[in-house]
Amino acid sequence: MSAADLDKLVYGGKDDDEPQYLVVHPGTSAFARNQLISLAELVSTEGSGLEVDAGVPALRRRLSELELPAPDSAVAVASPWWSFLNFFARERIRPEWVCLTTVPLPGKDIRDAEVTATTAKLLKIAVRFEKLKAWQESPRIILDNEQRLLQRAFEDFYWAVKQSLRRLAGH
Repeated sequence: MSAADLDKLVYGGKDDDEPQYLVVHPGTSAFARNQLISLAELVSTEGSGLEVDAGVPALRRRLSELELPAPDSAVAVASPWWSFLNFFARERIRPEWVCLTTVPLPGKDIRDAEVTATTAKLLKIAVRFEKLKAWQESPRIILDNEQRLLQRAFEDFYWAVKQSLRRLAGH
Protein backbone atom coordinates (compact mmCIF):
# COMPACT_ATOMS: atom_id res chain seq x y z
CA MET A 1 0.00 0.00 0.00
CA SER A 2 1.48 3.36 -0.99
CA ALA A 3 1.75 6.34 1.36
CA ALA A 4 -0.92 8.15 -0.69
CA ASP A 5 -3.30 5.18 -0.37
CA LEU A 6 -2.61 4.98 3.35
CA ASP A 7 -3.43 8.69 3.69
CA LYS A 8 -6.70 8.21 1.80
CA LEU A 9 -7.61 5.24 3.99
CA VAL A 10 -6.86 6.87 7.36
CA TYR A 11 -7.68 10.53 6.69
CA GLY A 12 -9.90 10.43 3.63
CA GLY A 13 -7.25 12.02 1.43
CA LYS A 14 -6.56 15.70 0.92
CA ASP A 15 -8.85 18.52 -0.19
CA ASP A 16 -11.37 17.17 -2.72
CA ASP A 17 -10.41 13.49 -2.43
CA GLU A 18 -13.17 11.32 -1.12
CA PRO A 19 -12.61 8.73 1.59
CA GLN A 20 -11.45 5.28 0.59
CA TYR A 21 -12.64 1.98 2.00
CA LEU A 22 -10.59 -1.19 2.37
CA VAL A 23 -12.22 -4.35 1.04
CA VAL A 24 -12.16 -6.91 3.87
CA HIS A 25 -14.34 -9.56 2.21
CA PRO A 26 -15.30 -9.10 -1.47
CA GLY A 27 -18.39 -11.32 -1.38
CA THR A 28 -19.75 -11.59 -4.93
CA SER A 29 -18.41 -8.20 -6.01
CA ALA A 30 -15.65 -7.72 -8.59
CA PHE A 31 -13.28 -6.23 -6.02
CA ALA A 32 -10.22 -7.94 -4.57
CA ARG A 33 -9.43 -8.34 -0.89
CA ASN A 34 -7.40 -5.39 0.52
CA GLN A 35 -8.32 -3.19 -2.46
CA LEU A 36 -9.22 0.46 -1.81
CA ILE A 37 -12.59 1.56 -3.20
CA SER A 38 -14.51 4.83 -3.20
CA LEU A 39 -17.89 5.53 -1.64
CA ALA A 40 -19.54 5.48 -5.08
CA GLU A 41 -18.11 2.02 -5.76
CA LEU A 42 -19.25 0.88 -2.32
CA VAL A 43 -22.82 2.09 -2.89
CA SER A 44 -22.95 0.47 -6.34
CA THR A 45 -22.24 -2.98 -4.88
CA GLU A 46 -25.06 -3.02 -2.33
CA GLY A 47 -26.36 -6.53 -1.75
CA SER A 48 -23.22 -8.31 -3.01
CA GLY A 49 -22.01 -9.30 0.46
CA LEU A 50 -19.11 -6.85 0.20
CA GLU A 51 -17.56 -6.10 3.60
CA VAL A 52 -15.39 -2.98 3.98
CA ASP A 53 -13.63 -1.08 6.71
CA ALA A 54 -12.29 2.48 6.82
CA GLY A 55 -9.96 4.70 8.78
CA VAL A 56 -7.70 3.53 11.57
CA PRO A 57 -9.76 0.36 12.24
CA ALA A 58 -9.04 -0.74 8.66
CA LEU A 59 -5.34 -0.03 9.08
CA ARG A 60 -5.30 -1.91 12.39
CA ARG A 61 -7.00 -4.92 10.78
CA ARG A 62 -4.50 -4.89 7.90
CA LEU A 63 -1.52 -4.65 10.28
CA SER A 64 -2.89 -7.51 12.40
CA GLU A 65 -2.71 -9.77 9.35
CA LEU A 66 1.04 -9.23 8.89
CA GLU A 67 3.20 -12.28 9.41
CA LEU A 68 6.28 -11.27 11.35
CA PRO A 69 9.62 -12.88 10.45
CA ALA A 70 11.54 -14.93 12.97
CA PRO A 71 13.71 -12.52 14.99
CA ASP A 72 17.08 -11.87 13.31
CA SER A 73 16.21 -14.35 10.61
CA ALA A 74 18.94 -15.37 8.18
CA VAL A 75 16.72 -14.20 5.32
CA ALA A 76 17.47 -10.58 6.17
CA VAL A 77 16.78 -8.16 3.35
CA ALA A 78 18.49 -4.79 3.14
CA SER A 79 15.39 -2.64 3.31
CA PRO A 80 13.82 -0.32 5.87
CA TRP A 81 10.62 -2.40 5.77
CA TRP A 82 12.50 -5.58 6.72
CA SER A 83 14.27 -3.73 9.56
CA PHE A 84 10.90 -2.47 10.78
CA LEU A 85 9.34 -5.95 10.82
CA ASN A 86 12.47 -7.50 12.35
CA PHE A 87 12.40 -4.93 15.17
CA PHE A 88 8.76 -5.75 15.92
CA ALA A 89 9.49 -9.50 15.92
CA ARG A 90 12.58 -9.14 18.10
CA GLU A 91 10.74 -7.00 20.68
CA ARG A 92 7.60 -9.17 20.48
CA ILE A 93 5.48 -6.19 19.44
CA ARG A 94 2.50 -6.71 17.17
CA PRO A 95 2.31 -4.13 14.33
CA GLU A 96 -1.38 -3.38 15.00
CA TRP A 97 -0.41 -2.06 18.43
CA VAL A 98 0.70 1.21 16.78
CA CYS A 99 -3.00 2.04 16.27
CA LEU A 100 -4.75 3.49 19.30
CA THR A 101 -7.96 1.86 20.48
CA THR A 102 -8.37 4.11 23.53
CA VAL A 103 -7.47 7.73 24.13
CA PRO A 104 -4.79 7.88 26.84
CA LEU A 105 -4.91 10.52 29.54
CA PRO A 106 -1.50 12.12 29.88
CA GLY A 107 0.21 12.25 33.28
CA LYS A 108 0.16 15.31 35.54
CA ASP A 109 3.65 16.43 34.53
CA ILE A 110 2.60 16.56 30.87
CA ARG A 111 -0.75 18.18 31.64
CA ASP A 112 1.04 20.93 33.59
CA ALA A 113 3.43 21.65 30.71
CA GLU A 114 2.01 24.62 28.84
CA VAL A 115 -1.49 23.89 30.05
CA THR A 116 -3.25 26.57 28.05
CA ALA A 117 -1.82 25.39 24.72
CA THR A 118 -2.74 21.76 25.18
CA THR A 119 -5.94 21.98 27.21
CA ALA A 120 -7.94 23.20 24.24
CA LYS A 121 -6.60 20.33 22.13
CA LEU A 122 -7.43 17.80 24.88
CA LEU A 123 -10.93 19.25 25.14
CA LYS A 124 -11.31 18.91 21.37
CA ILE A 125 -10.48 15.19 21.69
CA ALA A 126 -13.10 14.78 24.41
CA VAL A 127 -15.75 16.60 22.34
CA ARG A 128 -14.99 14.50 19.23
CA PHE A 129 -15.13 11.31 21.30
CA GLU A 130 -18.49 12.27 22.80
CA LYS A 131 -19.87 13.07 19.33
CA LEU A 132 -18.67 9.72 18.07
CA LYS A 133 -20.41 7.94 20.97
CA ALA A 134 -23.63 9.93 20.43
CA TRP A 135 -23.73 9.21 16.70
CA GLN A 136 -23.33 5.42 16.84
CA GLU A 137 -26.66 4.96 15.03
CA SER A 138 -25.74 7.42 12.25
CA PRO A 139 -24.86 6.44 8.68
CA ARG A 140 -21.41 4.90 8.23
CA ILE A 141 -20.00 7.88 6.32
CA ILE A 142 -20.71 10.19 9.28
CA LEU A 143 -19.08 7.76 11.71
CA ASP A 144 -16.03 7.41 9.46
CA ASN A 145 -15.71 11.17 9.23
CA GLU A 146 -15.95 11.55 13.02
CA GLN A 147 -13.29 8.87 13.50
CA ARG A 148 -10.97 10.76 11.15
CA LEU A 149 -11.60 14.03 12.98
CA LEU A 150 -10.92 12.33 16.33
CA GLN A 151 -7.66 10.89 14.99
CA ARG A 152 -6.56 14.32 13.73
CA ALA A 153 -7.47 15.96 17.04
CA PHE A 154 -5.40 13.39 18.91
CA GLU A 155 -2.44 13.91 16.57
CA ASP A 156 -2.64 17.70 17.06
CA PHE A 157 -2.61 17.16 20.82
CA TYR A 158 0.28 14.70 20.62
CA TRP A 159 2.48 17.08 18.58
CA ALA A 160 1.63 20.03 20.83
CA VAL A 161 2.70 18.07 23.92
CA LYS A 162 5.84 16.84 22.19
CA GLN A 163 6.81 20.41 21.25
CA SER A 164 6.08 21.59 24.80
CA LEU A 165 8.34 18.93 26.26
CA ARG A 166 11.12 19.82 23.83
CA ARG A 167 10.89 23.47 24.85
CA LEU A 168 10.98 22.50 28.53
CA ALA A 169 14.03 20.30 27.93
CA GLY A 170 15.77 23.17 26.09
CA HIS A 171 16.03 21.49 22.68
